[in-house]
Amino acid sequence: MKRLLALTCLALSCSAAPVCLVRGTDSTPNDAERNAARSVTRRLGRWLTDLGIPHEILDDAAAARGLPSGCAVAVLGYNPLLPDAERTALRRFIRGGGRLIVFYGADPGLAQSMGLRLGRYAASGLEPRWRRIRFLETAPPHLPATVRQDSRNIRPVYPAGDDARVIARWEDLRGNPLGDPAWTASPQGFWMSHILLDDGDTPHKKQMLLALLGALHPPLWEYAARCRLEQVRPAVRTKAGRRAYGAIASLCAQGRYSQVIARLDVFERELLLDRARRHPPRPDELRGVWNHSALGLYPGDWARTAGVLSAHGITDLFLNAAWPGLAHYASAVLPRSDTFHHYGDQVAACAEASRQAGLRVHVWKVCWNLDAASPERTARLRRAGRCQVDDRGALLDWLCPSHPENVRLELEAITEIAGRYPVDGVHLDYVRHPQARSCFCGACRRAFETTSGQTAGRWPADVIDGPLADAFRRWRAAQLTDFVRRAADAARGARPGIRVSAAVYGNYPSCIASMGQDWAAWLNNGFIDFACPMNYTEDLDTFRELTRTQCEHVPAHALYPGIGVTASRSRLAPRQVLDQIVALRALNLPGFVLFELNGVLETETLPALQPALAP
Repeated sequence: MKRLLALTCLALSCSAAPVCLVRGTDSTPNDAERNAARSVTRRLGRWLTDLGIPHEILDDAAAARGLPSGCAVAVLGYNPLLPDAERTALRRFIRGGGRLIVFYGADPGLAQSMGLRLGRYAASGLEPRWRRIRFLETAPPHLPATVRQDSRNIRPVYPAGDDARVIARWEDLRGNPLGDPAWTASPQGFWMSHILLDDGDTPHKKQMLLALLGALHPPLWEYAARCRLEQVRPAVRTKAGRRAYGAIASLCAQGRYSQVIARLDVFERELLLDRARRHPPRPDELRGVWNHSALGLYPGDWARTAGVLSAHGITDLFLNAAWPGLAHYASAVLPRSDTFHHYGDQVAACAEASRQAGLRVHVWKVCWNLDAASPERTARLRRAGRCQVDDRGALLDWLCPSHPENVRLELEAITEIAGRYPVDGVHLDYVRHPQARSCFCGACRRAFETTSGQTAGRWPADVIDGPLADAFRRWRAAQLTDFVRRAADAARGARPGIRVSAAVYGNYPSCIASMGQDWAAWLNNGFIDFACPMNYTEDLDTFRELTRTQCEHVPAHALYPGIGVTASRSRLAPRQVLDQIVALRALNLPGFVLFELNGVLETETLPALQPALAP
């Protein structure tokens, strides 16, 4: 049976892919939208791989030349504005018997070709309005009853003929029907009114994707069942596990493929929980999470968020509450954010709820980066000469760390946070330059020449790759190291005993030359108490090697590596998160921090790994 499954899976993967993912390139209006389309395609491709569905990825130009002959279903993850040639090719594909799954399309011609009609774009206010998809009796079989997704905007699609129908509608957070179509079906395929987000409820999203693909091309059920069985087999190591696996494999032999998938989902969860039980948490281990939104899991209800984290064994919360451009607390130094005005002081609310739940709170302070600043504030800082300058003379939306007013702003904010709130730590981030070729402003030139005693005759060429390049890189790193010293002194002066930490680049020591970030010096000189290197990777060997290298430069007891559960550079399944936690424990490190606090972490990662996290 095992050999048959393996050979079948190999044969299926080597045949022409029945599913094509069309990556939005020419159909997107700008770089930001192309990046979004690329991210959506990666997500869908990862889920198809997890499901055991062979697929091929094409860009818009390739699709415009014609989809491969073996393709039965084309998936448009985010291709809003189709070029004429691509629309024509997709119509030809439909006429030839091919089927489409379209997400968040904006092309009325394609909708018409599928017997559908585009509605008007609709957007939410501060919070997402569309929170859950509920499938109707008109939907195909094997779909979940509901799928959770927090969509801020939609473009609804309606039936345009008698053979089309709405198969799912949106609901709000409380489960009230909103009436807007979430999914609409026709004989030519399915159309969703938004993209498929990676914001939690992944098992149901995968189930939804497989059920829709299987409805359009039924042989995909066998692909998925046989390949999933082969994927799971190496993890089956006990007698009871082999018995359960054999029972599921017998269902596959009977052609009951949808039952195989359902049973495998449960079986894999049980295998992971059993493995997690074999790796219980260590005493005094720091198990942290970064919260980028500063709102927790339930905006306006920190008690609920703190309760969820505590119940799952989390000990420390890193709250992103301050940037140079805004504060989510009652700041007298930084502009107060819309979040503050709508939900109130997030540091105060989080600190009180966390204290009651037994969590430690570290206020996460972003330094220098103006991404969160208003356009008006950024423009004022640019005019005042306080922003960084690259090697071409272009202004960057980053404060220059050599400008005294910028340093004063950062230190005042850190002092304010540490002095006003009963928090356990201040957590520094973005204490670096945005790139290797910055900053070359006038303030940097004056400070470098004064400190080094050397004059750059050709600025900035002499300090980029000329005779003063090494001296400038050392000066640039030393400047940031001195800022960290002053920031730590400010925090500890305002609240004795507070812990000072930093989120740092994992690729040490190369980040010294590239970003000016010599974080080993910060630790080894006692300026910070611990560092959280962002070791975001999906490859376990790379993760181990990064961590081992870091341990060669700093004491291991001061390292709490970051694990990129849902980072831009990595998206980890629960089993991969457990792999990385186990690797850190094998190196005797004192803890870790998970990125980031969101629906994926709440509903997937933490429950799956609870025995490895909660004492």
